[in-house]
Amino acid sequence: MRRTSGPDYRDRHVVFGFRRDLVRSGDRVLFTDDWVDTGATAVTARALVEEAGARWIGAACVVDGLTEPRLRHEQPVRGLLGVRRV
Repeated sequence: MRRTSGPDYRDRHVVFGFRRDLVRSGDRVLFTDDWVDTGATAVTARALVEEAGARWIGAACVVDGLTEPRLRHEQPVRGLLGVRRV
């Protein structure tokens, strides 16, 4: 299974994927990352998880740098630290 992300913080489109037997229907998945900025990786990972028939629990990260509150709610994303943009 493969998907290409939307633009990340460097404006790159990255291909993500995993073997279908690693995530199965009925599994519950929590995505973890060190830093969430645009949310593109989490959105792509969620699409892969749902395509596999698994349940997306949410996204956890060390630093939450999302600028769009809608993504934080829709994924949902929870971070240990938040970045405030001035």
